[in-house]
Amino acid sequence: MRGGAAACRAHRGRHRPLRCRQQRLAAHRRGRGGRLSGAVRAFRPAGDGDQGARRRGPRVGRGAVAAAQPRGARRRGAADAGRALEARLRGTGGWPAARARSRAPRPLAAGDGAAVDGRLGRTLRRGGGGGSAVVSESRTAPPEAEEGVEGRRDPASAGVATSERQPDSESAAIELVPRFAAQGYEEDEVARRREWVARKTGAELDHVGRSSIPSRSLRGNIENPIGSVQMPLGVAGPLRIRGEGIDESVYVPMATTEGALVRSYERGMVMLSRAGGVTTCVERDENRVAPTLLFDGVEASSAFAEAIGGAREHVAAAAESTTSHGRLTSLQPYVVGRRVILEFRYHTADAQGMNMIVRATEEACRWIADEFLPRLRGEFEARLGRAFGECRMSIFSGYAAEKRAAASLLQGGKGKRVQAAVEVPRRLLRQTLRVTPEDMVELWRSTVVGHLHSGSVGFNGHAANGLTSLFIACGQDVANVANAAVAISVLETTRAGDLFASVTLPSLTVATVGGGTALATSRECLQMIGCWRPETGGNGLSRRFAQIAAAMVLAGDLSFSAAIISGEFVAAHERYGRNRPDQGTG
Repeated sequence: MRGGAAACRAHRGRHRPLRCRQQRLAAHRRGRGGRLSGAVRAFRPAGDGDQGARRRGPRVGRGAVAAAQPRGARRRGAADAGRALEARLRGTGGWPAARARSRAPRPLAAGDGAAVDGRLGRTLRRGGGGGSAVVSESRTAPPEAEEGVEGRRDPASAGVATSERQPDSESAAIELVPRFAAQGYEEDEVARRREWVARKTGAELDHVGRSSIPSRSLRGNIENPIGSVQMPLGVAGPLRIRGEGIDESVYVPMATTEGALVRSYERGMVMLSRAGGVTTCVERDENRVAPTLLFDGVEASSAFAEAIGGAREHVAAAAESTTSHGRLTSLQPYVVGRRVILEFRYHTADAQGMNMIVRATEEACRWIADEFLPRLRGEFEARLGRAFGECRMSIFSGYAAEKRAAASLLQGGKGKRVQAAVEVPRRLLRQTLRVTPEDMVELWRSTVVGHLHSGSVGFNGHAANGLTSLFIACGQDVANVANAAVAISVLETTRAGDLFASVTLPSLTVATVGGGTALATSRECLQMIGCWRPETGGNGLSRRFAQIAAAMVLAGDLSFSAAIISGEFVAAHERYGRNRPDQGTG
């Protein structure tokens, strides 16, 4: 290859797309080449000095292609060279198509009202004319659905020749679960997907396929359905409850595989009913989301926390515009350095409502980004004479303690705060559980040490056991047991020598509408306890459900404690808890 200006002009006349080596290398460094065949582009994340603007990285052009190819490839022309480089890059995993299409999210600048939702991968930015927020999504489109049950090809390996794939490389072909054109909720599509899984795994799925739940009703509850899992369902009771909107005995459905559990809860329920019933009340009914806002300094974070309270009505209007059921009840900022955890609390009626309030909070964050932050920035800079800086938002901070235990749950805010209490006469306690009030209180005191030593959050016998069985039976989000079971049980003796027992469930997340409550078996179990009615469904019945759950937990804790004191715990599990179908257990 000849060098110099004259050689460059002569060379340009014969092969216009190719340039002299010096020019090609310079163009490659500057990133000023033409488009690569196939329109594969690379994007680089926004830097710190460009105010968060999204910038497009260097395009790989024909000049750069020629510089990266061997001498023989350059002589075949720019088009052949482009195709060769593209094949090389895809074959080595250098620039997979999905990775090349991705874009880094744009940071939120307080001056232009942008907002970044870290969980959803969205960038919210203000329109150029000062209008409403515009959503620019950076998600990669899902793979195309294919008819049949031969699985789907991983899009990362699409278009790559078999000879170019390496067995251990990221671009190796894999088969995805069949999805079908409409996501596959028809009976025959569920059956074909189940057959495909059986062939791939070698498992026999006969029982999984024997489901009485119509497959179409599964949409919105699960993806890639292949059937249903059967759980043993028992019933315990009667459980007498006297509380808000309820004064009756109920029989409680319990789905579990733990032998002796239903019998133990039933024993406690019968005793409480003979004692006159459990008194219950619901003190609070709300759910929460807590986004985090990251500022450039503590002055900006403190200024935001001080000012946001004055905009509560506007924030509430933005949030409630997305739902006809949710209502914002509280807006509380917590400053941690240059971060602000902004806690939104909502009343969600009879729904668990997490999806509802996340959507509402996202809309409220749009308003904060578009309207509130620009005004706050102007006031801040006018008062202090310093730049306000940027603000980045993430819809989840971890403060809400969704589906995990946390000490903050003891204060409530994650569902319904429910109390259940009973006074059990001494004679009844001895007759039914074979213990005295003093025995029960002594055990309760001694277990305080173990709870403290283990770092437990809450103090109770086994609230999670009963709640889990009730949640499965009644179509609740079972993962919420993690926060719902943060409970406090208290045992005391009265002046008359009887036993006073109570349980507090400060963050009981339950629902009678939405989610799994609409499934056929869940609806039947809810109907058993009066939390679903043909004329109204589950509307207006979630507080009733919460009181039943609290009374159930109290019954279970008392029976559990008495079994430990009397030495019956091991014997009961040996009798009822061993899976020996060929032997009767009496």
